[in-house]
Amino acid sequence: MKKGLIVVLLLLMLFLYASFVEPNLLITENKALVYGLDPVALKNQSFSALKIVQFTDTQLGPFYSLEQFGKAVERINAEKPDIIIFTGDLFDVPRAYESKDEALEILRKLDNGALKIAIFGNHDFGGGGKAIYEDFMAEAGFVVLINEKLSYKTADGRIFDFFGIDDGMLGKPQFDFIENQIEALHYNVLIIHEPDLYEYEKDKPFDLILSGHSHGGQLRLPFMAPIITPPLAKIYTNGYYEIDNARNSLLYVNTGLGNTKMRYRFGNIPKITVFTIE
Repeated sequence: MKKGLIVVLLLLMLFLYASFVEPNLLITENKALVYGLDPVALKNQSFSALKIVQFTDTQLGPFYSLEQFGKAVERINAEKPDIIIFTGDLFDVPRAYESKDEALEILRKLDNGALKIAIFGNHDFGGGGKAIYEDFMAEAGFVVLINEKLSYKTADGRIFDFFGIDDGMLGKPQFDFIENQIEALHYNVLIIHEPDLYEYEKDKPFDLILSGHSHGGQLRLPFMAPIITPPLAKIYTNGYYEIDNARNSLLYVNTGLGNTKMRYRFGNIPKITVFTIE
């Protein structure tokens, strides 16, 4: 009887934690990277650090509030980033979300001195969502990349090229343009919503691949793979993947800030990720 009661209490505690505690936590993950030129070319050169902050999958709606969104924006600004990248899924259901003006006011508070880049996620489509999202992000000062490249040159002469791809599920992702626009001596960043899209581009000289979409499965038991992940997040589910290619590419799957379909989150604390490149 006592053992049964203990089990029930433990399950209740896990339920309450996954429902009301972990979804309201927020961590900052840091990753130091090196500008990916040949070591000979780097000799005797001194570079200042470039800071990129990635956030993803806010899914504003019944399971992610404006208050949580505001705290994430404050956390991003505290990092004083040079570049801010959003990898899709702003609203859970764009047309149904009724607090767009308030959300825009919060998003506009992101550091205006930073370059702000966004791409589409699958939840940014449907029911007129594409137009809503594109206009919304533009009003917030983001450049929305749809199968195109954006270059950023630092004061010390380094060039970072960002390749933003349309959503893989509901958009029209294109990769052909990359072949003629990628420069081996630049720092090349591929931005995709669904991580498994990278399977199409593993031979390209990308230094860093940023993605989201998976939520890490939302529910993840310790030392185990996620219980379930969405389509196009089956190969790469969460965290870092070192790719065995000529560039030693690094693929990162950010597990996101918000929830979808259910309020529960376990083993996947909401996060923003800071990349410092020197």
